[in-house]
Amino acid sequence: MSNELRPVNFDSILGQENVVDRLRISINSAKVRGEALSHCLLDGAPGLGKTTISTAIANELGVGIQIANGGNIRSVKNLMPYLMKMEENMVFFIDEIHRLPVSVEEFLYPCMEDFRMDVGSDNELSMELPKFTMIGATTEAGNLSRPFFDRFTFKYQLKLYGQDVLSKIVSASAGKLNMKIMPNAATNISMRSRGTPRIANGIVQWCRDYALDKGSQTLSNTIVDEACVLSGISKNGSTEQDRTYMKALKKFGRPAGLKTLVDLTNIDKDTIQYVIEPFLMRQGLIKRTPRGRVLS
Repeated sequence: MSNELRPVNFDSILGQENVVDRLRISINSAKVRGEALSHCLLDGAPGLGKTTISTAIANELGVGIQIANGGNIRSVKNLMPYLMKMEENMVFFIDEIHRLPVSVEEFLYPCMEDFRMDVGSDNELSMELPKFTMIGATTEAGNLSRPFFDRFTFKYQLKLYGQDVLSKIVSASAGKLNMKIMPNAATNISMRSRGTPRIANGIVQWCRDYALDKGSQTLSNTIVDEACVLSGISKNGSTEQDRTYMKALKKFGRPAGLKTLVDLTNIDKDTIQYVIEPFLMRQGLIKRTPRGRVLS
């Protein structure tokens, strides 16, 4: 999601009411106690707002935030600079936390539990850390080791957004982009957004560019239709990549594994596994079976 469209606090977040309401209570309690918020794990599909919520948590607490990606932390050495910069009650947000190596997970156990960092070849030296809040974001909570998973006190499951909420997000985003949007155009975009604010905002920005190119400051239903046809986004949100996947699976003619589909489509495995396939399964178009992916 573009930074100009990203909500900065809880009041500006639309949707995920249950998660936000529970976080408000815990944050208020932490502020009354003058302590760090307990560690949190945010689980959900890509684009549902895990980074947005984490940034808003830090803003609501009035503390700084450090942001890292689990895919870039391949060893304890990569993690150390973040821990050495930690300040009292600060938020440490790790996106794609399921990609951390087990050795890094294990190193984090005492950091999270006792705010202690054990260093040296045999962990012979212990260093105290300021109390901080670890926030992990994942699309694969089941891939975290059980001891690591259990060290997150609060666990939140983010859900896909309904069309009504997405329409409100679309209208708000259009306003931030200094564009007028017609109600039916906001509904049109929300229908194509696969229940995901990140996708909705991407479509809004593309439609803004298309409208301005046509000399219009208004996102009308016609403008949205024309822009989406040009970019290959159908009424139900399917894209050229989805159609490439479906054509490849149909042509293959038998159950296909993930590696086979990567080879057939030239689409990376993460996009297939976490973006394309969940959408096609919700549409009832494919199934994952023990033998491979098949058309429904």
